[in-house]
Amino acid sequence: VSGNIAVGALKTAGDKKDRSLLEVSEKAKGFLDRFSDPENPPTEKHEEIKLALQDAEAKILKYEVTQRTYKEIEDALSRKKTIEALELRRQLINRYSDLEKDSKIRAFLTQTLETERGLVQVEEIDQAATKDERALPVPPPLSLTKHTRASSDETASGRTVFAIAQGCCYGFDTVTGDPVWRRSIGMDTPFFPIVADTTVPGVLMFDTTYQELVLLNRVTGNLVWRLMLGEQVSGEPLVHNGQVYLPTLGNHLYKIDLQSGLATTRLTFSQPVYSPPVLTRNEAHLIVAGDQAMTYTLGVRPLECQQVSFTDQKPGSIDVPMLQLGELVLMIENDRSGKNARAVLRVLDATKCEEAVAERAAVRLSGIVRDRPVLRGNRLFVAAAGEQFNVFTVSDDPEKAPLSPIAQPPAQSEYTGSVQLAAGADDILWKSSDVLLRYELTQDALKQDQSQKFEEVGATAQPLQNIGTTLFLGRKRQESDSVSMLMIDGESLDAQWESVVGTGILAMVPVREGTVLALTKAGDLFQITAANL
Repeated sequence: VSGNIAVGALKTAGDKKDRSLLEVSEKAKGFLDRFSDPENPPTEKHEEIKLALQDAEAKILKYEVTQRTYKEIEDALSRKKTIEALELRRQLINRYSDLEKDSKIRAFLTQTLETERGLVQVEEIDQAATKDERALPVPPPLSLTKHTRASSDETASGRTVFAIAQGCCYGFDTVTGDPVWRRSIGMDTPFFPIVADTTVPGVLMFDTTYQELVLLNRVTGNLVWRLMLGEQVSGEPLVHNGQVYLPTLGNHLYKIDLQSGLATTRLTFSQPVYSPPVLTRNEAHLIVAGDQAMTYTLGVRPLECQQVSFTDQKPGSIDVPMLQLGELVLMIENDRSGKNARAVLRVLDATKCEEAVAERAAVRLSGIVRDRPVLRGNRLFVAAAGEQFNVFTVSDDPEKAPLSPIAQPPAQSEYTGSVQLAAGADDILWKSSDVLLRYELTQDALKQDQSQKFEEVGATAQPLQNIGTTLFLGRKRQESDSVSMLMIDGESLDAQWESVVGTGILAMVPVREGTVLALTKAGDLFQITAANL
């Protein structure tokens, strides 16, 4: 009888979540042991009590942890700390996965997202840009640029491509390769220059020294306007219908008039938001990823937050911009939690923007993704660490898989640097890493053109730029911090011209009055006269 009482008390304790009944069970077990035959102990009943005790303690502990966490979530929401509430929710579900479907947990999530939507503030700021250059305390510097080309009879085209080196942006003529202009924009600019035309042929860039968004005439390098934001940005902006949408690491998103540089609207979030926003197919909404857990759906006219979705991305896990795939949005999240870091291609359904953005599919790769994927037509090209890259067919048809693999990555490489892709017509793909390769995409394979390869010491330093089948390749030189800018024939992979910028000076020697010889870290020798300065 005592044994049955001990077991019954434990089962009731587990069902009622009453820790006091554990003591009742312990006393009943004591009576069982006291009045049992020492030569024939109740071993089976002891084992039954042991298992019942483990079950009861687990149920009680789960109840206590759950109730405590519920109160902590309620407290966090009362203080409008949505990230804290979501973290508490995550910890609870990680411990007890079945609670993800719990009605109270679901209600907390809905309340958290609604609270977060209410936290997004909209301000009309009318912050004007400056159209005058900043006065510098010293004369403009002289750039020592090595330039070679295969033919010298071409004339300047009036079109430019860009390179970033040692805190400066350079514009090069596309035909001759001559450096046309140079502008200091500070170290570690968050995005590569973006072509953005107004009444002049423009290029947008970000100056990290002064925390300014800058628009230049890309042909001349002359300033059109500069807008001081006073905070660093998280990446490149979205340019659409004459407006610039720029998220920042200061928890803001700015709407800026491209023509004048006037910042008209600023949204403030509870966390940093990633660049660039993704424009939905109907052009009525923007999708913006937060640093963690949440994604925001913004109305374009007026610019306001209309929906917050729980997308559960980990802090700092998004290293490349999201991408529109028709009615879908691609979010690439790098999972570094395990022994082997891997990227997850998450396809989000943005068909109905008045509803939450939900995950439709996820594809895991065998390495992390650090460089922007390329979409051409319905073909998606994604480069991963170790020079792996995958090719997918994309479909937003709800009856089909969003991502269907059509080519497998090549063997693992020891190369760990940037891998840049550019897609051309007729299913041609170029890949730049420590070598430049040309591929042709067939129905189910990516075939490398074995006869074509461009090799040069160094590694790719910036996104590939192309005009038709002409490539413009920026490579970091191995012997210095300089960048070699090359024009490459996309068919033969032969270099047509090369300009080297960003090379530091190793030594200077005067040779006569008003003339010095400068030796750069790249091993090049320049004669400089007073007239050059």
